Amino acid sequence: MSPTPPGTTESSSPRPPHERQQELLQEIGRDLIGGCPQGWSRIDLSASVALTQDLMSLVVLMPDHSSPSADLPLSVGRALRELRELMYTDERGTWFSLRYTMDPPAAFHVVYNYDFDPKWYPDLSPHEWARDLERFPRAPEHVPDWLRAKLPEDDQTTAGY
Repeated sequence: MSPTPPGTTESSSPRPPHERQQELLQEIGRDLIGGCPQGWSRIDLSASVALTQDLMSLVVLMPDHSSPSADLPLSVGRALRELRELMYTDERGTWFSLRYTMDPPAAFHVVYNYDFDPKWYPDLSPHEWARDLERFPRAPEHVPDWLRAKLPEDDQTTAGY
C-alpha cells in the first residue's frame, strides 16, 4: 500500500479541503477548552510539527493573570498532523509551526509559519528534516536557507523538486 499523497488524508471526503481545515481548527479549540480550567481568559498553543514528531507548548491565562497547568489532549497532536497534511501545496510545501490562540467563549486565531526555523530543542536530525521535505516537497525557491543548511550534505544541493 502506498502512502497517502500530501494534501489528502485517508479519511478525506468529497467536501472542499477548506471545510475540513475549519473543522479541524474548531476540533482543536474544543479539545483545548476541555483540558483547561473553567474561567480561562486566554489559551495559547505553540506547536512545531514534523513528519517524525511534534513539539507543543500550552499556556492558559486566567483573569487574575495566573497560569495554571492544563492538559494537552493527544487529539490536538493528531488534528495538527492532519491539518499540516491538508494544507500542503506543491509549490510552497506546508507549515513548520503554528500559534493558535483562543479568547472566550471560543474565538480563535491561527498564525502559520511556512518560512522560519521553528527552533526545535533538541533539533531534528538532518535525516528527519530530509524525510519531512521528502514527504512535503517544495519548489527550490521555497526551501528556506536554514532548512537547506540542516539537510544531510548530499541533499543540500538538490533540496526541492
